Amino acid sequence: MRSNSVMPAPEVYGRPPWKIRRRIVNLSLLFCAGSVAWLLVAGEDNELNRAIANGAFVLAGAVIASYVFGAAWDDANVMRTLGPRAYQDQVPMLPDYSRPADAAGFYDGMPDGEPGGDQVR
Repeated sequence: MRSNSVMPAPEVYGRPPWKIRRRIVNLSLLFCAGSVAWLLVAGEDNELNRAIANGAFVLAGAVIASYVFGAAWDDANVMRTLGPRAYQDQVPMLPDYSRPADAAGFYDGMPDGEPGGDQVR
């Protein structure tokens, strides 16, 4: 295969849509922040408002925890179900070891003609 040819994107089926999940998480966190901000500005110092603020903080913590740990669990299930092709379109770029290292012994991780990249020893 020629080095300047463009490879087609692999077809990946069955991965869950994270765009909708991120939107739900962001809206939930905005609701929690808005309710606490409203209570700080306009709310009275009474037991009901303190309970609402505590509930908003607990909800925000639960949303963040479920997003982080749910993502890890979901990724494991997707890999188990779809196999190694599940995240084929997200393969990290590896250093090109076919080219010689520079004087310090580093390999440039970027293809020819692209500046920057991680230096890998």
